[in-house]
Order: sequence, then structure tokens, then C-alpha cells
Amino acid sequence: MKIHSSQYIQANKLYKTQVQSPTVQEDKKDKVEISKEALELNAQTSKVKEERLQELKQQIEEGTYVFQPEKTAQAIMAAWKESGVIK
Repeated sequence: MKIHSSQYIQANKLYKTQVQSPTVQEDKKDKVEISKEALELNAQTSKVKEERLQELKQQIEEGTYVFQPEKTAQAIMAAWKESGVIK
């Protein structure tokens, strides 16, 4: 089979156009959807936390807050066990 120079030039041009043609890529972005129930639960939890925080602040200001280190340690240990930090 004989290859003429014109065939080589045409093949080279075809190759270059295929290589240089830009590839179309979709611009993918992460998307998060939060359900209405989750939003309501979050709002309720935030309200409870805010109420508890205000209660604690008031107790501290009045000098009636009693720190219970054992209870705090138990809560920390329970959270660590639940999250798998300790067994």
C-alpha cells in the first residue's frame, strides 16, 4: 500500500481536529436537600438548646448553679462510646 503525502496531510489534519476539539463537560456541583421534617426538628432543637443556655446563665449569675463533675464525665463517656471513640 502506497501512502501519498496528500493522504498523510489529510490524516494529520483529521487527527488534530479530533484531538483539539474541546470536550463538553457538565459543570457538576454537589447539592443537598434538607427535608421539612429535618428543618422543623432543627428549629425545635435550637429552641431547646437556647432555653437551656439561658437557664444555665441565669443560675450562674444567681450563684445557684451546682457543677456535677461525675455527671459531666458520664455524659462525655456516653458520647464517646456512641461515636465509637472508645468501646
